[in-house]
Amino acid sequence: MKKLIVLVIIFSFQFLTAQNKTYFVSDPTISPNSDFVVFEYEGDLWKVPADGGTALRITGMEGEESNPVFSLDGKWNA
Repeated sequence: MKKLIVLVIIFSFQFLTAQNKTYFVSDPTISPNSDFVVFEYEGDLWKVPADGGTALRITGMEGEESNPVFSLDGKWNA
């Protein structure tokens, strides 16, 4: 069920941002309490509510961030 939610969110995000030419979102990870999805886009990590909404960039430094992982309690993301 969680994988289905993640796929729906990713496809929804891609559809809603098609105007901005978002072509590829990768490495989605859902939080332990299923509240948020964190994914990699253009070398940065982004966070979006699991039920949809606006994605917020949570990293913006030089380099490439990928493969986000939540802590077991869901408070931290690495």
